[in-house]
Amino acid sequence: MAQATKRIGAEYSQISKEPIEGVSPIELVNDNLFEWKGYLKGPQGTPYESGKFHFTLTYPENFPFKAPTVQFKTKIYHPNFDQDGNICIGLLKAESWKPTARVSQIFQSLLQLLAEPNPDDPLDADAAETYRTNRSKFNESAKDYVERYAKA
Repeated sequence: MAQATKRIGAEYSQISKEPIEGVSPIELVNDNLFEWKGYLKGPQGTPYESGKFHFTLTYPENFPFKAPTVQFKTKIYHPNFDQDGNICIGLLKAESWKPTARVSQIFQSLLQLLAEPNPDDPLDADAAETYRTNRSKFNESAKDYVERYAKA
């Protein structure tokens, strides 16, 4: 656990000194270095562009050998997110995770996923199908969710 604490502390320091565009300043949940919170700003030119998507990032005790988990607290209509806020993103999958991965890569991957959904690896099959077959309907639904759930 000492190794995890040291690495997470370094990650927190790095992200505090060099914030990522589109990611709010990160806060610790109850001063717990192993649990972070913040929000992502919806990328420009997407149906999510006016939204703020709150999340928690939780590190396991055996980090960096096991990936952290990210959960969205804001409801989102997206093929790669389920209604509980779970996320399907390659970087965080057990078989893909590398101990050298940085938290900045996680945030950049999440922003990229908002900009470019992956309907071939969905958690929400209905949203994935709509994304594939009727993009304007998908965009309308995504914007509706932003209006209802993701406004500041």
